[in-house]
Amino acid sequence: MTHAQIFSSPKVHGFISYTEELVADALIQTTLDPNVRALKFVSSFEMPGEPRLQDLILVRRREGLFELRIIRVGEVSLRRPEECRNSKLRIWTLIEEDIMATPKRQNARTIYSSRGVRVSVHLRMSILDAVGRRSVRLAVLTDRLASFANVDQAILHLAWVGALRLDGNGCLIGPFTLVSAVRT
Repeated sequence: MTHAQIFSSPKVHGFISYTEELVADALIQTTLDPNVRALKFVSSFEMPGEPRLQDLILVRRREGLFELRIIRVGEVSLRRPEECRNSKLRIWTLIEEDIMATPKRQNARTIYSSRGVRVSVHLRMSILDAVGRRSVRLAVLTDRLASFANVDQAILHLAWVGALRLDGNGCLIGPFTLVSAVRT
């Protein structure tokens, strides 16, 4: 029997229980998506004039409200009857191959591993000030802030909480990764 684990992030309202690593990776990557505003597990969901849906992960994106669906290798996406109508709850599908792709999964996991890092207000402000309104290579940023201990972990943590965006250009996070501040 697989034991359920708990997922929480700055964008999750409450927590989301999961038993598969694939779901954890999908939730991590969804949290890091700049278009995602919030996630929430609901045991029951009903919109006026539509049938009740059960056990959903809802994702609030800039474009509206979505049900998160994860499609595993060899699995066919099952269509709900209400998908044929003009439903306000749209489907946002993540495919296992994309979730597990290298380096996307490794980068997301690296950022996720920093979730418990404590960052002082002074270091947080110094990082955001050093980035400013432009993109800065990670190596340049860490050199500029070398007087601080664990600045690399602090940068990853700020990416986890949504204050920074890291762009590896399809590569693993490293010295040439571009760091930019998230503008709301």
